[in-house]
Amino acid sequence: GGNAGLAAAYAGRKLGLTVNVFVPSSTSKMMIDRIKGEGAKVEVYGKEWSETDAKARELANSNETIAYVPPFDDKLLWDGHSTMIDEIFNQLEGAAPDAVVASVGGGGLLAGVLTGLQKRETWAKKTVVVAAETEGAASMHRALEAGKPV
Repeated sequence: GGNAGLAAAYAGRKLGLTVNVFVPSSTSKMMIDRIKGEGAKVEVYGKEWSETDAKARELANSNETIAYVPPFDDKLLWDGHSTMIDEIFNQLEGAAPDAVVASVGGGGLLAGVLTGLQKRETWAKKTVVVAAETEGAASMHRALEAGKPV
């Protein structure tokens, strides 16, 4: 984990903003160091993402000058990710790809790919989407087994 935090840290450095990134204890030292290298403060909290996210939201809710930026679970992010499908459409000159493979962490990229395909109805019917997860971080697989987010 930590890719969204790294992106936020990078953007914050470029914009001259203070960034606090919350990550669970399962986040690698390499990723924590990379986030810190972008100038962000990193707070390691909780074993599970839900604990980490609750702590970040608690801080944001306690101070009106702090904005909570979700790492993956937000329509604005999905709409942004969906523009990749627009780029593929232009590169393929409108021809639908047989498949799109998307890595899955929190699901934001996958939601964006699906959103983009839905905007192109014929593509949504023709294109297979393959969701690939890292072994050991298979939260989507666990959620599908449970029939709900985990």
